[in-house]
Amino acid sequence: MLARLMKYEIKATARWFLPLYATMLIIALINRFTLYSPFMVTEYTFTNPPADNSAAFPSGSFQLAVKGTVSSFLMAIYVMMFIGIFAVTLIIVIQRFYKSLLGSEGYLMFTLPVEAWQHVLNKLIVSMIWCFLSLMVVFGSLCILVPKEELAILASDLKSIADSLGTVAVVKIAIGSVLGFASSILQIYTAISLGQLFNKHKLLISFGMYIGISSVLQFVSSLIIVIFTGLTYRPGISAELQISRTLNPMLFIAVVSAAGFFILTSYLLKRKLNLE
Repeated sequence: MLARLMKYEIKATARWFLPLYATMLIIALINRFTLYSPFMVTEYTFTNPPADNSAAFPSGSFQLAVKGTVSSFLMAIYVMMFIGIFAVTLIIVIQRFYKSLLGSEGYLMFTLPVEAWQHVLNKLIVSMIWCFLSLMVVFGSLCILVPKEELAILASDLKSIADSLGTVAVVKIAIGSVLGFASSILQIYTAISLGQLFNKHKLLISFGMYIGISSVLQFVSSLIIVIFTGLTYRPGISAELQISRTLNPMLFIAVVSAAGFFILTSYLLKRKLNLE
């Protein structure tokens, strides 16, 4: 049944994400053309003006201005898309959980022979899939825009950083990132589930719950990291080992918080559901 829920959820959200991804990549391709095409490349641009004022208005300056304006306009659209893709992803994650489980669709969803935890897991998995794809699309658009030489330099720098951290630390960072994503999404679900316990101002209360949970979690996390780092620090150990040890409490926090948010959200949807 979980697979069917995921199939339905992916279909319901794909109509928003797929056009957004296609638009992002198309705009990146157009910007690539305007930035590097021989037809659009000019000697002087707004970011690289002529040093001599006498050359400020050379023959063909109108064409230069038009090309610069077009390039700037298209780049502005790309930047807005770059920011918007993350905002839209967050909005859809929130909207799908609230509308389909706690909104008008909730009456239908909770008549299905499915446990509350399966509903939560379905939303979580699909949300993480779209978050991952959004990151991949943004990365792909940057690969389109950035010259190959600069990409090679960036890849070399990242490899150097990974080598300095060590394989164990890199694996921990990767696992921690996935768990962190899950915990962040589940934290939103928990805040919304707590907000729906009230009959009025549910969204406003949910926002307040999220701020409160974030503040407490940040304080407890900082305390655990400081205590653990102080207990495990040993003079003379390598920086690689110390970094690896420092990541342990972060992984612990991510696991515990994700599990806690998942259990609490499932409990609230099963025992304290309020669709009024």
